[in-house]
Amino acid sequence: MVQEIITYIILLATILFVTYKIYETFSKQKSGCDGCASSCNDCALHDLKQEIEKHKSV
Repeated sequence: MVQEIITYIILLATILFVTYKIYETFSKQKSGCDGCASSCNDCALHDLKQEIEKHKSV
């Protein structure tokens, strides 16, 4: 009986954790520059975006 209760508690915790992670994934849409503390002047992603825009206009 105790083993079944422990198993159900572990299963419930696992289901809640997975549900939370799925919710977190879809609710927080991240851009490419999230997490940067500085300006985008030295960002490799920013430079790449500028190159792509230059090639589109040519």
